[in-house]
Amino acid sequence: MVAGTTGLLSERFDMTALSRPKAASAAAKNAPYRDRIRLERDRILLTNFITAMRVSAFNALILSFVFVQYTPLWKLGLWLAVMIGVTVARWRFSAALLRRGEVIGKGHMRMFLVLTAISGAAWGAPPLVLNADASLAALSLSIFMVAGMTAAACLSFASHFSVVTAFTTPALATLGAYFLVNPGAEALAMVLIMTICYFSIRQLTRRANQTLIKALTNEARAEDQKKRIEAQKTAFAELARNYRETAEQARNADMTKSVFIANMSHEIRTPMNGVIGMLTALQQTPLTPEQQRFAAIAQKSANGLLCMINDVLDLSKIESGKMTLCNAEFSLPETLDVIVESLRHSAAAKGLDIKVEIEDGAPLRLVGDEVRLRQVLFNLAGNAVKFTDRGGVELSVRAAPAAGEGRVALTFDVRDTGIGIPGKDITRLFNRFERAGGERVRDTAGAGLGLAIAAELVELMGGTLRCESVVNEGSVFSFTTVLGEQAAPPVEAASGAAPDGQDAPREDPLDRGAANDGPHGDAGPAPALDLDLLVAEDNTVNRQVISALLDKTGVRIAFAVNGREAVDKAGAHAFDAILMDVHMPVMDGAEAAAAIRRKGLGPDDLPIFAATADADFGASPAFEAARMNGVIYKPFRLEDLMTALRRVAAAKAEKTAA
Repeated sequence: MVAGTTGLLSERFDMTALSRPKAASAAAKNAPYRDRIRLERDRILLTNFITAMRVSAFNALILSFVFVQYTPLWKLGLWLAVMIGVTVARWRFSAALLRRGEVIGKGHMRMFLVLTAISGAAWGAPPLVLNADASLAALSLSIFMVAGMTAAACLSFASHFSVVTAFTTPALATLGAYFLVNPGAEALAMVLIMTICYFSIRQLTRRANQTLIKALTNEARAEDQKKRIEAQKTAFAELARNYRETAEQARNADMTKSVFIANMSHEIRTPMNGVIGMLTALQQTPLTPEQQRFAAIAQKSANGLLCMINDVLDLSKIESGKMTLCNAEFSLPETLDVIVESLRHSAAAKGLDIKVEIEDGAPLRLVGDEVRLRQVLFNLAGNAVKFTDRGGVELSVRAAPAAGEGRVALTFDVRDTGIGIPGKDITRLFNRFERAGGERVRDTAGAGLGLAIAAELVELMGGTLRCESVVNEGSVFSFTTVLGEQAAPPVEAASGAAPDGQDAPREDPLDRGAANDGPHGDAGPAPALDLDLLVAEDNTVNRQVISALLDKTGVRIAFAVNGREAVDKAGAHAFDAILMDVHMPVMDGAEAAAAIRRKGLGPDDLPIFAATADADFGASPAFEAARMNGVIYKPFRLEDLMTALRRVAAAKAEKTAA
């Protein structure tokens, strides 16, 4: 359908619509399509009219052939000339309007109706003007043709009721005049029949006109609906494309952010290794009490900064979906005892009691991610000690309803008698970078990440962290998690090593040291160890830290400044162990360790410990592929180094004795 403008009703139909409320309502409803429908009606009229002119010219020739024997040639020629002239004029006029492709104006429509009326009168004239004494067959043919032409007009020109009226009225009126001038019973009957025919044609035309307008309106609506659907499809496609682009940008931004945070974490932890390591070494030298206090304060501050760095790194891993849980066997009492012992000094300094209660029915040997569980409990218990000035802190565990064969649900509660939390603050307690409590917590350290990370970890473990609190009476933090139940005794594994079949060790949250008020890493006098240790480390400060930490242990240290040099030295000298930095030039630590293993030196022949600031390296494929014996995380702690070296010394002693 030609698009452009709208128009609903024919002239007669418009008058009917104005007189009938229902029709007026329909007209108002269809108003948006009025010009478009009028244009389509005009196009249908002109197209059908051009076709009808061909039929009209052919019928005129047939009628002339019939009347030629009854009519003088000059009369017949005049009538035929009028018919052909009017037909040609209407044809050309209609073709010109059709080519314009516009709505027929009022002036053009009047001209069109005049030509149509002349044509109708000419078709009804043959019996009257050609020869009234023509045979019955000729008269019957003339009447038949007029009836056929009016019927055809009803169908062809139904788009415009006025055009049908302009044709049928003169045609039937002129034909009726013949019977009026030739009175008789037959004439009266014919006049009556033509009158009935006239009004029947008008009624049929009106219905056809309404049906056509309704069809055109529905077509216009359907076309608009189709366009809207296409526009919506285009909009949805554009929206989907924008969404994909935005999602891709978000993924790239998240990846960039994660890489940036990981790199910054590594870059910050490396100098922190120098600060904390040298403070640890400094505390092992003769110091005055004042110097010892200053060194302890500096180390506590450095540990607090390191804890914040680790929290930011954990948050980044959670946001990027890279935080995963590991399954390993562990002892529940030992896990809780480690937390309590780590906080006992801080609690005692404030006169607080701190205790653990494991209710009957809770299994003591479990399988799960002990490191993350301990991180959550340490955060909750550490906060309880921090915000409690009287009374005490209790960490309790009770069994929840069964979670399936070989599985157990445990509910952990951390209860304190501290300052409590206002009810309005509990809803935002686990929001990132927010600290509930207002002025009462302003003077306490913290970036507002600990509880947010704890809540995320609990959710990762299948639970929800909850809080109940009363101001000035205390708080209870609770969560339930599902763990595996282990019947056999837990596998004993030294710090920094991954037992066979177990997940590689990761950084322990308690190593962050933010809650320990004592000197970080103060392990006391270290016994002499008869070991040759190769340290592959490209950072000068880190080499100095290791030398200072192990200065009084009896360990003989050789250094390599890149992975290639470490491989060469490991092949040239029988070292007892290697401390291998992960990130080095020429060849990184994982590649160097793999190259050493390919020379036939297995984990039992030459223990290799990864040294890294990457908190997840112990769970990485590179660690597993290199078949390293364990991970020692930066900043180095003397106790971590000594634990690993004592294992090496014990294994060496066993081989010597054998």
